[in-house]
Amino acid sequence: MVGVRIPQRGEGGSEGQGEREGISDGLYLAVREAVRSLPAIPGLIAADGISEEVYGLFPDPAIRDTLLVAAHRLAPSARDRGISELVLSCPGSGKRPPVPLTRSSRSILSLYLGEPSNDKLAATDSFEGVVSEIHPDALRFEMRGPGQQRGIRCIYGEGDKTTVQASLDCSVRVSGSYEAAASGEPRLVAVEAIEILS
Repeated sequence: MVGVRIPQRGEGGSEGQGEREGISDGLYLAVREAVRSLPAIPGLIAADGISEEVYGLFPDPAIRDTLLVAAHRLAPSARDRGISELVLSCPGSGKRPPVPLTRSSRSILSLYLGEPSNDKLAATDSFEGVVSEIHPDALRFEMRGPGQQRGIRCIYGEGDKTTVQASLDCSVRVSGSYEAAASGEPRLVAVEAIEILS
């Protein structure tokens, strides 16, 4: 059994770790909510894909994608010979028995994460910003731009790996189909083209 605890604001870690500068209350709450939401993901995985319920439970496309990527990473793989199931739970996660993540869950998540749902992608546009994080295993990166309250999560293909790796902390322009939050703010982009500006 493994436990994860998100410390309260202002609370130092057991090894004297302090709070990182620049972490807002909003970001702290978002991280805490994401960790608490993760146990719901295995129950949304069916034999034929991910339940449509995921869109209602997690309407913000970037948060939904982050949770699904996290579940994929946690799910047992064929290399995990001694582990066939992983159960996630948290206080207050409901009275229903938890559904485990399995190797089958991992395969279904791989297919889903590799192909963004076209019917959820609202429109095509270009966005400029600075690449702040790259997640090469998941083929994702985060960018922040002027006028954006929150960052945009970008999904890219194998053919863009070299360009993306060279773009960390650079200004870029990405073009592609995007999914917006309820506010209309673009949050998840399926990248069709990426250009390093500076």
